[in-house]
Amino acid sequence: MIPARIFYTIFLPFLLASFLSGCNGREWEWNQKILIEVWVGGKVVSGSSVLHVIAKEDKFNSTLPTYSEGEATVVDLGEHGKLFALLGDAARMAELTFHDIVPEYSSTQDQWAAIMKFRGRREIPARYLFPGTRIYQKLYPTLAAFTDTQNPGTITILDPNELSTFFGPGVSLKRIELEITDEPVTRGMVTAALPCLISDLGCFSRNPEIPKNIRQSISDSSFRRECTFLHGCR
Repeated sequence: MIPARIFYTIFLPFLLASFLSGCNGREWEWNQKILIEVWVGGKVVSGSSVLHVIAKEDKFNSTLPTYSEGEATVVDLGEHGKLFALLGDAARMAELTFHDIVPEYSSTQDQWAAIMKFRGRREIPARYLFPGTRIYQKLYPTLAAFTDTQNPGTITILDPNELSTFFGPGVSLKRIELEITDEPVTRGMVTAALPCLISDLGCFSRNPEIPKNIRQSISDSSFRRECTFLHGCR
């Protein structure tokens, strides 16, 4: 008979992994980099971050769940402060930005397979118009800034076309680009800018000092996501 301690530490994780692999179908994964360029006093200032993106087939639910691991993009604007591009649906951003690398009306699975093999950079449109429709989807990441990065409650969501309203005259968005790359996932940049992310309470999700309306729309996972075997990506 196998001792309980050995079962739980060795065999149970193996059995769980085998079960989960049987539940899911194909997987696609790639690294993608967001590069943001901002005009500051006539000069271009930039920042970038690399995410790891995972897309899966779920055999039982006929869904296509996606996950990403990495952190928000930080652009240091010097005396004006820091601009943050929050995390969102990374797979969808790639799918629509690189929509033309596959034939029109290709399946989502075929597009993800093509993205895995693709290497290159494109400018992200502010919004994507679906062919043959009048339906648009916003593609830009949510842009945000803090009056005081030591106080996450001072966060402000920004209009990409009106950065000067927060940062002052001479600051405007030049462009946002997306690249499929072999570069490693960015780590440590956003926690250096927002140390509360690695505190016991975090910045938003468990911090009772943050107003409820902010916690309902912004969470720590808007800035930083990690993937583990037991907890998945969060």
